[in-house]
Amino acid sequence: MRRRTVWLVLCIVLFCPAFATNLAARSEPAAWIKVESPHFTVVTNAGEKSGRQVGARFEQIRAAFLTTFPTLSVDPDAPIVVLAVKSHKDFLALSPAAWLQKGELKRAGLFLKSPDVNYVLLSLDTEDQNPYHILFHEYAHLLLHQGSPMIPLWLDEGIAEYYGNSEIRSKEIWLGEPSAEHIEMLRENRLLPLATLFTVGPDSPYYNEEHKGSMFYAESWALAHYLMSKGFQEKKNLVAAYLAEVDHGTDSVAAAAHAFGTSEDLARDLASYVQKSSFASLRVQGATRVDPNSFTARGMTPAESEAVRGDLLARNERYADAQAMLQDALRQDSQNVASMVSLGLIEFRQGHRAASQKWFAQAVPLNSKNFLANYYYAWMAMNSHSLDAAASAQVKKSLETAIQSNPRFAPAYDALAHFYAQRNENLDQAHMMALRAVNLDPSNVYYWLTTAHILLIQNRIKDAIGVAQKAEKIAKSSTELATVEEFVGNALQYQAAMAEREKYQAAQRAAAERAPSGSALPASGSADADDSSAAPPVLRHRAEVDQSAPSPTMSRHTAAVRGPRDIALGVIKTVKCSGNSLDMDFSSQRQELHLFTDNYFQIQFSALNYKPTGELYPCTQIQAMKARIAFYDIKGHPNEGELISVELRK
Repeated sequence: MRRRTVWLVLCIVLFCPAFATNLAARSEPAAWIKVESPHFTVVTNAGEKSGRQVGARFEQIRAAFLTTFPTLSVDPDAPIVVLAVKSHKDFLALSPAAWLQKGELKRAGLFLKSPDVNYVLLSLDTEDQNPYHILFHEYAHLLLHQGSPMIPLWLDEGIAEYYGNSEIRSKEIWLGEPSAEHIEMLRENRLLPLATLFTVGPDSPYYNEEHKGSMFYAESWALAHYLMSKGFQEKKNLVAAYLAEVDHGTDSVAAAAHAFGTSEDLARDLASYVQKSSFASLRVQGATRVDPNSFTARGMTPAESEAVRGDLLARNERYADAQAMLQDALRQDSQNVASMVSLGLIEFRQGHRAASQKWFAQAVPLNSKNFLANYYYAWMAMNSHSLDAAASAQVKKSLETAIQSNPRFAPAYDALAHFYAQRNENLDQAHMMALRAVNLDPSNVYYWLTTAHILLIQNRIKDAIGVAQKAEKIAKSSTELATVEEFVGNALQYQAAMAEREKYQAAQRAAAERAPSGSALPASGSADADDSSAAPPVLRHRAEVDQSAPSPTMSRHTAAVRGPRDIALGVIKTVKCSGNSLDMDFSSQRQELHLFTDNYFQIQFSALNYKPTGELYPCTQIQAMKARIAFYDIKGHPNEGELISVELRK
C-alpha cells in the first residue's frame, strides 16, 4: 500500500542533501557471498545457504508473475541486485539516513530503482515482520511498468498490493492473501464511483490526501483482487484484456466496460465482494520448482563487497559514508573500477563536475568499456562551456561505447539522441536512438518527450503532439504531468502558428496570381520557413505567437555563409525582434557576439536548471539571463553567428 511504501521507494534523479548521521556505514566484519540465480544477484553476509534461499524466493515470485501475466515482459533491463543482510544493525548501516532518526518505524526492506541497477535491501532479522511484502509490491510495480507503461494508476497500485500479499509455501505460492486493513477501510466507508476510481491521476486528491488516498488504495486492491479471482475461476485473464485495450489507446473507463462489463454491474459485484466472509487466494503451482543449489555462488573480496555497499549508500544519498567505504575499497584494490565510477557518481550528484570527471577519466582507461563511466563523461561534456570538433567526436564515441558495452542501457540512447538534436544533425538517427530508449524503458516520460522533441525539429508536428499525448497518459507524478502538458501546449501553439503561416503564404500566392502582369508585390518573408529542420521554441506565450505573423520583408541575412557549428556560454545582453526575426547581443567568456535568426520559430529554447514561472517571452524576457547558446559561425564575420538554440540557466 502506498501509505507504507512511499517512504521506501527512492529515485536516483532526486538531488536532495543527505541527512547527517553518526551511524558507522560499515557493518561488522563478515564474509560476503555473491549468489547468482538466472534473474537476480544476491549479495549477503548471512551465509551461502541464506543467499540461495533469497534468490529462490525472488525467482519464485517472478515465475508466479509470469504465470499470471504471460504476455508481459517481466525482466527489467537494469539488473536486480539484492543485498540480504543478516542483522537489523547491518540493515540500518545501508538504509537512508532519514530512517535512522529516533522514533522512525522499524523497516525491513527497501526497493531502489535506477536506470542502471535496481537495488533491494533486505533484513533477514525481521522479528516476525514480513519484509517480502514491500519487496514483492515494488517488484510488481517494476514489472508492470516494464510490460505496460500506460497502466492506469488504480490497477498499478491494486496489482502491486495484490502481489505484496503473497505467501510462498513449500509446494505452491498463494497470491493475493486478504488485507484486513483494506477490508476494514472498505466496510466502514462508502466506495468510490468506478468512473472516479478509473480516472484517478497523480494530481488527484484521491492519490494524495490521507483519507481519500486510503480509500483509493483499498478499493484499488479490492477490485484487482476481485478481477484476479474471477478471472482465475472463469479461466480468463480479465486484467490482461483490460491492459491490452489501454495500451491500444482506449481510455480507462471504456476499456473497463469492454473487459469487465458495465460499470453498474461491476460496482454492484464489487460492493458485494468486499462484504464476503472469506477471500480466496490464487494458488500458483509449479512456481516453487526452483532449485537454489543450481545457482552459482562465490566469496567476495572485501573490496568487491564494499564497492557494492558503497554504491548503494551513494544512491541512498549518504555521500560521506559512501565515500569512506569506496575509498577503503580502493585502498585494498587500486584497480577497483566499480568504486571509481561510484565516487564519480557521488561528485556528479553534488554538482562537483571537475571532481566527477576526474573519477570517470580514471576509470575509463582501466576499463574502456565501462558503460557508466563513458555515459557520464559524455553527458557532462555535452553540458560544458563549449564543444570543439575534437570534444564533440569524443562525446559521440563515448556514447556509442556505452551503448555497445550495455545495449540495454536506455539513458545512453537518450543522450545520443539529445547530442544529435542539439547539433541539428543526423535527425533520423536521433529519432531511432530516442525510440530505442522508449522501447527499453517505456515508463520513462522523458524518453517519450525526447522523441516528441526530435519530431518537432523534423517539422513532424502532428506526430510530435501524438507522442507527447502518450507520455501524458503514463505520467506518474505532478512534476512529470506538468512537464508533458507544457510541451503539448507549446507544440499546439507552434502548430497553430504554422497553420497561420500557411494561410498567409496561400493568400500571398493568390494575390500574386491575381496581380496585373509587371506589378510589384512585397516578397514573402517565409523563404526560410519551409526548412524541414525547423523546431519551435519550447518557451513561448500564446500572445507572442499571435504577434509573429510573417513579415513581408526579405531576409536580411540571405547572403550569409554558414561556417562550423559553435557553442558559447555567457550572458544575453540585448534581444530585439521584428516580425519573425530576432537579433541578440551575447557576451561570452571568449568574445562579444551578435547572433541572429530570420525565423525564431526555428530556435530551440529550453531551461536547464530551473523551471520558468509561467510562460516566457523570448523577445522581451530573456535579456540579462545566463545562457548556453548554439550557433553557426558566419564565414568572414568572426563575431557573428546564426542562432540554433538557447538554453537558459540560473
